[in-house]
Amino acid sequence: MQWILFFYYLIANFAGIAVMFRDKIAKVNHRKRVPDNILMSLGILSGGIGMFVTMLITRHRLDERKFMIGLPVIFVAELIAIIMIMKMSGII
Repeated sequence: MQWILFFYYLIANFAGIAVMFRDKIAKVNHRKRVPDNILMSLGILSGGIGMFVTMLITRHRLDERKFMIGLPVIFVAELIAIIMIMKMSGII
C-alpha cells in the first residue's frame, strides 16, 4: 500500500513540475498559458510541493497569492493525511 502511495505522489509531483515548466515557457514565448484552475487541480492531486519548488526556482507566478499560499497549505494538508494513513496502517 505504501509503495502505491509513494509512486502516486512521485508521478503527481513530476506532472505538476512539467506543467508548471510548460506554463513558464508559454509565458516567455507569448503562447497560450495553462489555466489557473488546472494548475491548482494538479496541486490538489498531490503535485503541490513539486509545483511550489518549481515556482520558486523559475520565479514563476510568485505574485499570485493563491499559488504562494495555496500550494504550501495543500502540501501541509497532504502531509498530515499521509502521516495519518501511515499510522492507521501500522507503518509508523
